[in-house]
Amino acid sequence: MSTDRELLELAAKAIGLEIKPTEVKNVTAQEDDRFIGYLTKPEQWPRGWFDPLTDDGDALRLAVDLRMSISYGLRENTVYVGTAETAPWREVALSEQDIPAATRRAIVRAAAEVGRAMLSNATAEDRAKLQGVLGTSTLIQDGGRNS
Repeated sequence: MSTDRELLELAAKAIGLEIKPTEVKNVTAQEDDRFIGYLTKPEQWPRGWFDPLTDDGDALRLAVDLRMSISYGLRENTVYVGTAETAPWREVALSEQDIPAATRRAIVRAAAEVGRAMLSNATAEDRAKLQGVLGTSTLIQDGGRNS
């Protein structure tokens, strides 16, 4: 199982983004700590950061860029997301209100599998470059919720 940071890094790789993972500690809402990726080349994305686990727009752009298919189960709160290269990811939301978060997570997991496959097929030089990016992170304190 991958951490949110690993998922974020691999999903970014799947669409060719270079990011610097940054842990955001929200001091006003303790349960809102998360990783986002600041882009090393901001012109690659509509904003200067990549946050598909919590941002609907980033998740949708990721799904579109990878031509993902998204479907929902008729029973339970289940979402299925896949690409032509990966088996569908299944996420189950705890409630109907959690379906958007489950959808974003399934999109990121499917994208991470594409990134993981790219990494396993990469040359030793490419893997070394990615490991340089994967090995760094920054902690920032966020007093409010960024949307």
